[in-house]
Amino acid sequence: MLLVGLTACSNRLDVVYSKHSPCDDCSYECEEIFRQIEPISVEARRCVFEMPDYRIDSEEYEFSDGTLTLVARSYAFSPERVDFVARRSEHETDVLSEQELESDLLKSAIEILRTRGKTRFEYLNPSGGSDREDFYDHVPTTRPAA
Repeated sequence: MLLVGLTACSNRLDVVYSKHSPCDDCSYECEEIFRQIEPISVEARRCVFEMPDYRIDSEEYEFSDGTLTLVARSYAFSPERVDFVARRSEHETDVLSEQELESDLLKSAIEILRTRGKTRFEYLNPSGGSDREDFYDHVPTTRPAA
């Protein structure tokens, strides 16, 4: 299982790509919510990340078309919101590019998430500021009306 998220174990806001918990005194457990094979592959898990004085409940999603995988997370404190935190291909893992933001895979992922009650879609934008919210921007096709 690939853990993709923001480390709460450091003072910096980092994206973690690891198969293990990022802290010695942390725990990370997940249970499958649902799995879908067609028209795109979807894996969804409900996860709990715990540190001595902190707990994060989330739903993690992986959407794949066989070539590209988009990784997203929705937190219990904001269940209507989904953050697309990474893209994976055969050779690399990185934040979403302009190409992925306009992809059919992202559009299909959003359609599936809407059926699960999600209404707000953001993506990790590392050119943001120092606050967590500054690191995210609206997915262009889903910007709220002004």
